[in-house]
Amino acid sequence: MIYQIIFNPEAGRGKAQAALPVVQYHLKRAKIDYQIHQLEAVADHEVLIQSFGKDDVVVALGGDGTVNALLPGLLKFPRKLAVIPTGMINNLARAAGISRRVPEAVRTMLTGTSKLVDIGVINHQKYFINGMGIGFDGQVNLEGNEIQTMAGNKVYIIAIAKAFRKFEPILVHLELNGGIIDTAIFQLVIGNSPFMGGGFRLTPDALMDDGALDIALVEPLKKGRIVRNIRKLRNGQGDVLNEVHLDRTTELIFASTIPIPVHYDGEIFQSDDLRMEVAVIPAAIHLIGDWNN
Repeated sequence: MIYQIIFNPEAGRGKAQAALPVVQYHLKRAKIDYQIHQLEAVADHEVLIQSFGKDDVVVALGGDGTVNALLPGLLKFPRKLAVIPTGMINNLARAAGISRRVPEAVRTMLTGTSKLVDIGVINHQKYFINGMGIGFDGQVNLEGNEIQTMAGNKVYIIAIAKAFRKFEPILVHLELNGGIIDTAIFQLVIGNSPFMGGGFRLTPDALMDDGALDIALVEPLKKGRIVRNIRKLRNGQGDVLNEVHLDRTTELIFASTIPIPVHYDGEIFQSDDLRMEVAVIPAAIHLIGDWNN
């Protein structure tokens, strides 16, 4: 068995680059076989993953976006996935109980438990393992991608402030669990895990292995009300607000009459299609984590 480390030097705006020698030190010390592949240097991630031995472990050394880039290959050519989180937000690591401290993440990679987890698919072509955000959350990601002079949660805080100034609620059409909803939204979160954005638990009851996606629909609400309740939204108590509605489904259809900002695992969804079909793929990926943490 070889640990195949797929390293994203851009992740965390330098964090992954700094973490690589630490990872190598611990693996050499433990006499573990490993190989390193640079994410952007690989033209086809699916071909790379196919070339690995079936017992090899694919290690994403980067953030949620690094993991997302590997999902198509892991679906076609199943291998166990481990994560050493060095991205900006690292929501998947939170969900899987993986420490953001590199030595502890390496230990989980070597001794953690593999679990079959679900993933989501958008329009039969884009995949997510953590979740997707539509509306305000998508706008926050757009703003965050434009901030290049800092890293960490500071980026997320500034991006929220900028999104507040630009984003307006949007009328949407939803087909969900046999019903039809036509309403204005502030944001719609589709969670495979509980965490979204800067660690907000907007779908607090989401489980990664239940064969379903959790939904948080947030109706328009005043900015002051958001600010006053930000702690509740972060800690998974958003449903105490009348504007927040939680649900669970295996598939849904979302449509709008104008383009709306959307992200999946923090990646901006680039499409002119105003209609999206979202579904769960149960038990799709073997993810190594500290599931009792």
